Amino acid sequence: MKNGTIECSVCHSKLVSPTTRGVSRAYDRHKSRVSSKQRALNVLLVVGDCVLVGFQPILVYMSKVDGRFMFSPISVNFLTEVAKVLFAVLMLILQMELLTPFFG
Repeated sequence: MKNGTIECSVCHSKLVSPTTRGVSRAYDRHKSRVSSKQRALNVLLVVGDCVLVGFQPILVYMSKVDGRFMFSPISVNFLTEVAKVLFAVLMLILQMELLTPFFG
């Protein structure tokens, strides 16, 4: 704060003798407008990633028979990573299609 003014770090507009309400109003202009569909996709992305990351070691461990794997654990890890990449690409495509009307 210099000389009783404060400057917005985003648009560099100056507010004279800022009050809590004035500063709040200045930053409200710069809030990102995220639609409910976008939020739902973001939640789905995080939940999906957590499920894919969390269940992999559990399911691999549960598939042991007499302390041994009846398959190659390396190939399972590789296929899991491929599934995560495909999920991420699918989510990016869905988000791109959702945001196209705004930026297209």
